[in-house]
Amino acid sequence: MGGQGDPDPEKVRAWCAFLAGLQGIALLALGVAGIALNTGPPVPQLLGMQLNMPHSVLLAVTGAGATTLLAWRRPLRWFLTAEFLVYLMLFVYGSAVEAGTTRRSWLDTDTAGNFLHAGLSTFSVALLLLIFLTPGAESRRT
Repeated sequence: MGGQGDPDPEKVRAWCAFLAGLQGIALLALGVAGIALNTGPPVPQLLGMQLNMPHSVLLAVTGAGATTLLAWRRPLRWFLTAEFLVYLMLFVYGSAVEAGTTRRSWLDTDTAGNFLHAGLSTFSVALLLLIFLTPGAESRRT
């Protein structure tokens, strides 16, 4: 393992941290905007998504977590794993609610929110795969 064409594990980790940071900044901005716009009964829409208060807080917390933990390898992996699982469950549940197989929830997502959750889940698992499948990525314990 570790031939000439193998990518440098540190560069891969740096790119994954950079991408997680970009995602974190975008989610933090989206969540904070949703919190700021939640002033009355009509649920605010931003970028085609309904951003009620719980959804906005969840996005802001995800963004803050991603930007805070990107400097450390192991916490970033745990965070990306949790992000994958949480947003996958939210996508499945939100799709079930939209299909009419269950009642509305406190999150009250719409189609755009469901696609956001699917995208976040896919993005986090893609970063995890990059981190774990890079040869030599586990050579140092950090």
